Amino acid sequence: MVRNTRDYSRDSTRNMVQILCKQRAGLRVCHINAQSLKNKLDEFSYIFESSEVDVVCISETWFSNDLNDSFLRVKGFNLYRADRFGYAGGSAIYIKQGYKCKVIARSDATSNIEYVFVEAMNNDQKILIGSVYRPSRQINCDAFFNILTNITLPYSDIIVAGDLIQTCF
Repeated sequence: MVRNTRDYSRDSTRNMVQILCKQRAGLRVCHINAQSLKNKLDEFSYIFESSEVDVVCISETWFSNDLNDSFLRVKGFNLYRADRFGYAGGSAIYIKQGYKCKVIARSDATSNIEYVFVEAMNNDQKILIGSVYRPSRQINCDAFFNILTNITLPYSDIIVAGDLIQTCF
């Protein structure tokens, strides 16, 4: 039997995720830049549905408002998203079912940086999880940092993942 390169790559990625998730405690989080997750949703589902990953943060989802969440469903996960109002971009977070979650902040049409922040409760532990995408070095981060400062104040456990481009820091 001859396997094509795409199948090999998908299996390799799935195996890598399983190896990296051998930690015994804590939240298992990863980030990917999808550059159009809607075109790779089958592969994404194959990799993460049976994994031990609890949270997947995604930059450049390329989701649009006309895509229904049911089309983007991944078995065992809930989806939280902030779509770009235009072509490409966008951020999303898939969080394994079983965590009590609520959206704390989400970018809108006036935002230059796309983000979604979700509070996840695991037992009595509150964790703020954010997925952020800054599409260009020319975009000033000051407004985003003001938002970030305000929403992070009540949290001691914070995870921010994404494509922020180093000049933000």
